[in-house]
Amino acid sequence: MSNIYLSPAQRLPKTGSPGLLFGNIFVPLVPPRGPVSSEGLIFYDSFTNDTADTGQARTVMGDMQIATDPFSGLSTAVAPGGSLFMYSTSGMADNTGNRTISVWVKGGSLPSGTEWRAFFCAGQPLAGLHTTLNFRTGNKVVFSAAIDPLMLETPENALNQLAWNHIMLTQETGASSVTVSIYINNVLAASGERALTIVAGDNISIGGGYWRSAVQDAFIGTIMAPRMYNRVLTEAERTMLYHEFGRTV
Repeated sequence: MSNIYLSPAQRLPKTGSPGLLFGNIFVPLVPPRGPVSSEGLIFYDSFTNDTADTGQARTVMGDMQIATDPFSGLSTAVAPGGSLFMYSTSGMADNTGNRTISVWVKGGSLPSGTEWRAFFCAGQPLAGLHTTLNFRTGNKVVFSAAIDPLMLETPENALNQLAWNHIMLTQETGASSVTVSIYINNVLAASGERALTIVAGDNISIGGGYWRSAVQDAFIGTIMAPRMYNRVLTEAERTMLYHEFGRTV
């Protein structure tokens, strides 16, 4: 199956909430709010404790900085700047092959040339295997994996990398294929079949990739509220995550 690319007009949010349409921009009048689902939640870090909120031990690589007021005091964020947090696999074992990754990111500068800016990485660092969500040139989000040469990338200018954006990736495993989808601010931006690359036993790192005993593709900017589920969230659950902090991008 080939990749699916959606034009801006096709990428209008489907929140089910009342709002106004200005050209291709949908502005909800009352953003939907409600409890964020914890069903199948295997990793979450609010960066307010010594460990992840879901219990995984956190190892600091470098000098990770805390951003004090990303969303008017609603949450705590981190600014990697060449450092990262790495987490153990405790509590993350799962064999279904289904995943949802959710994270808020804001770039500190635009990547240039062949730069990769990885903000969420799952992998086996000693084996050199990794799966990353990245910012690339052209205001794109790219999903890449060491064992899969076919990257999944959004169209150019899919987002403003210097503003806060909610990035979500889902991985749905069928009988003979795996479908990976990227959502930007609750709107499907790209989808395609890929090899299964996020598996039980993978470590998680926030702020860059980490493999072969070194930080790779360091993220420059700010990261908030990273999560991973062992299932594919419903549209309603994705919407609740997007509006968790009352934000409308």
